[in-house]
Amino acid sequence: GFTFNFENTDAKPLLDFSVLPGKYPFITIYNQNETERVLRQHLEATYSFQPEWGTQLLALNQDENGIRAELRLKDGTKQTIAPRWVIGADGVRSRVRECLGIAYEGDDYEENVLQMMDVG
Repeated sequence: GFTFNFENTDAKPLLDFSVLPGKYPFITIYNQNETERVLRQHLEATYSFQPEWGTQLLALNQDENGIRAELRLKDGTKQTIAPRWVIGADGVRSRVRECLGIAYEGDDYEENVLQMMDVG
């Protein structure tokens, strides 16, 4: 089974995935750092694109002339760009969605946050 450890609680639920109904009674968990590494490698190899870490989106507008994004760069300077695409893959508290007035349609986990998992 698996023991899940949660932030801010001593509760340690034990989950036995071997008793799950369905064709695939198991769980697959990928480390977020590994997932991000694979995505970065794909972007770099396929599109010659490298993410700019430490860049903050200040404003995002779209009109008949296209998209304008105002950024604060890592060194603190501001820059306005006109990208062809903006991808809002910035999580539950998305600045991209906020700028565009798009509501979050998923669930927010206000309760316990999973910290790590021990395989037993």
